[in-house]
Amino acid sequence: QHFVQVNVHCVGENVKELDVISHLQHARYINLMENRIKSVTALANLPHALEVSLASNEIEEVEVLGQEGVLVHCVTLDLSNNDIADLGTPLLPKCQVLNV
Repeated sequence: QHFVQVNVHCVGENVKELDVISHLQHARYINLMENRIKSVTALANLPHALEVSLASNEIEEVEVLGQEGVLVHCVTLDLSNNDIADLGTPLLPKCQVLNV
């Protein structure tokens, strides 16, 4: 088997929807900080992500993180500088760093 490592780096580019990368199921490193993303529901489509930075966006809710199978390999998740009122109970089995 061959695996393709996909890295996404799109900082400060006025991205509004995470859906634009939801088809990149093998994305490993995702940096979409300083954009205008409001919804993180599309994270459910990124099962292989290891590091995700969505800092400094417009995210208010992160319910999807409480669903089984979402970001199961993620070790670093940065959601700092957003408008998240309630983190809930995220199911992130391998997460070592979580910034909110």
